This record gives sequence, structure tokens and C-alpha cells, in this order.
Amino acid sequence: MTVAFTVAAVSSAVIAALLLGVVCGLLGTFVVVRRMALTGDMISHAVLPGIVAGLAWSTTRNPLVVLGCAVAAGVIGTLTLTAILQHTKLKADAALALVLSVFFAFGIAMISRLQPAGVQAFLYGQVAAIDRNDLILLTAVTLFTGILLPLLFRVMGIVSFDPAFSRLMGLPVKWIEIGFFLLLTIVIVIAMQAVGVVLVTAMLVTPAAAAKFCTASLPKTALLSCVFGALGGVTGVTISAQGGGLPTGPLMALSVTGLFLAAALFGKRSGWVPTLLRRKHERTRIVGEDMLKRLWQREEMMGRNSAVGRAT
Repeated sequence: MTVAFTVAAVSSAVIAALLLGVVCGLLGTFVVVRRMALTGDMISHAVLPGIVAGLAWSTTRNPLVVLGCAVAAGVIGTLTLTAILQHTKLKADAALALVLSVFFAFGIAMISRLQPAGVQAFLYGQVAAIDRNDLILLTAVTLFTGILLPLLFRVMGIVSFDPAFSRLMGLPVKWIEIGFFLLLTIVIVIAMQAVGVVLVTAMLVTPAAAAKFCTASLPKTALLSCVFGALGGVTGVTISAQGGGLPTGPLMALSVTGLFLAAALFGKRSGWVPTLLRRKHERTRIVGEDMLKRLWQREEMMGRNSAVGRAT
């Protein structure tokens, strides 16, 4: 679904895509490290009933009301998932699929019943429809995330890689995880308005996955992920603004996917081309060392033979 672009709309859309790319890239780093991609997808579907309720409740489409209802629905979905995992024998993937499908179905039923205005933007993504209030909220969330996560980067890294060791260190792992889930839910709700419920995971996961091809350092991964997210978001908006009736959300997702493919091919750490060149260089080095070894053995053998000849 597309919205006609004006100069003001393009400016707002570019700023929104830039901010969205940065905050999704930063949070997405920890989503990928903690292997939470499917959890993010579950949250994006679980918040739909809350979004519908917020839009139906607030006739003026107050973003704080919509966000509050959506976060409440996301918390309920997360608690439901936790209860299923703790009290049943279902595996995590099955529990995620169950919660995702049930909450999303409930949200679709609410849409059919209540028919709130503006819900299509959250289903399909309409970054051009983001208004001043939405932009202020997105800016505030981006600034908050951009200040908080770098300050807690070392702690988040320890908790992400080794929760058991974090508990031994006395870190409040439970509260850190609760805070991360709440922040992730807020960002997902805001991102849904730009790219839609289905593609929001692409903006979270793809930039961070691309960055991992380029570096093994977590801080550098986060920085590159922000750059890739912002670049992909702005590229998608720019292409969509050129006309042709192409929707912005899918173009943003395709843009970050293009960056992912480029990183998968040419990323310094584990890209296909650098890996191939390193292997070729390694084979050449091994062959060279093997030749030197054989030449040395040959010289040594010839020296022994000449010594034996002189002795006889």
C-alpha cells in the first residue's frame, strides 16, 4: 500500500527511515547475538491486538495510547510464551508459532469487528504517513536507545553471551532482560508503521546479520548494523519517492537485503570472496612451504651422499 509523497512527506519519511534504521540496527545486534529473531517476529504479531485496541480507543490516533496498548499486548504475549515453555513440553519453536498465530488471528478478528482508522499502516507499512507526533516519539526512542545501550554495552554483551556467568557476577539479569524486551517491543511497534507487521523482523535482523560478515567485534557489529539499517531505510524511501507505485516498506526490506548480500559476498570477516582468497592464499603458502621442505630434504640427502662418498 502506498501513500502519495510530497516534499514534506519525503523529508519526514527520510528522517523516520534514518532513525528507524539506526535504532533497529542497534537493537538488532543483540537480537541476533541472543538468537531471538523468531521472538522478535512473535512480538510483532502479538502486539497487533493492542494496536487495534489503541486505534479504536483513541479517535485522535494518539501515538502514546497506541504504543501503550501495543506494549501491553506484547507483554501478555511474552508472558504467555514463557508460561507455555515452563508448564508444557512444547519446544520453543512450536510455542513461538502458537503464540504468534493466536495473537495475530485475534488481532485480525478485532480489525474486522472494530475497523479502526489507520490500522492498514501497521499491517503493510506507510512510512510516508508518519506524522509529527510519530516522528517525535521515534526520535525520543532512538535517542534513549542510542544513549542507554552504549552505556550498558559491556553488561548487555556479558548477559547475551553468558547469562549464568552474569548471575554469578551479581548482575540483575532478569531485570535487564525485562527492560530489553520492553524496549524491543516499543521499537517493533514503531517500526511496524514504516514497514508493516510481516517485514519488521527484516529491519531488526538483516542489518546485524550483514554486519557479522564484516567483523567479529560486538561494538563494531553494532556500529555497522546501525549504518546498514540507516542506509537501507533511506535507500528504500528514496526509491519509493521516485514514483512507480512501489511501496516503501518492502523497498526498505529489499534494500537492507541487498546490503546483506553484498556483505555476504565481500565482508572482510567471513564474506565469500575474502574467504575464498584467504583459502587460496593459504593453499599457496602450504604448497610453497612443502616445496621448500622437499628442497631442503633433497639438499640434506645430497649432502649425506657426498659425505659417504668422501668417507669411502
